[in-house]
Amino acid sequence: MKQQRLFYNIIGSKHFNALVVLDEFGTIYYASIGNSLDQLKNQLVIDFKSSNQYQLLPYSTLKDKSLTEITIDKFKLLLEDPSRSEKFSIKFIFGTSLQRKVWLELMKIPHGEVTTYGDIARKLRMKPTSSRAIGGCIGANKIAAIVPCHRVIASNKTISGYRWGVEVKKYFLKHELGDSYDQLVN
Repeated sequence: MKQQRLFYNIIGSKHFNALVVLDEFGTIYYASIGNSLDQLKNQLVIDFKSSNQYQLLPYSTLKDKSLTEITIDKFKLLLEDPSRSEKFSIKFIFGTSLQRKVWLELMKIPHGEVTTYGDIARKLRMKPTSSRAIGGCIGANKIAAIVPCHRVIASNKTISGYRWGVEVKKYFLKHELGDSYDQLVN
């Protein structure tokens, strides 16, 4: 079986770093956010360790960057100013059927709004008490910022865990919600 070539690139911003994996057409398969470049690279290796379908190559090895530069520039803009609403082409290559359903439901949350874990469970016709299962699915997402996990908060309006850190979640929410942040989040 021939491996699909994917390209990884580090994107720096004034707030934190990101590591994205994309194909030669600019479709994003993976995006991680953090402060430590070493942690981002180590997590990439862990996340792709069991997948032999993909050959990860440094972005510098991609000859024609005309399509990918657009995606990388948009992602960097999203990191710098999360109040922007950017559209991306993504492909889920990780996750169970349930996790992917949850991630697709997250993609329906409008920019500048929040919802709860229980609301997501109800929309997927699960028991409202399935909030923990929903949280687990959300935590397994491997496409930061674009799949808007940060828009899900606890029913008491508090910010709970976030795969890339609670401070990153607060950063995205404060910029997206603007003046509404204090009313929607405790």
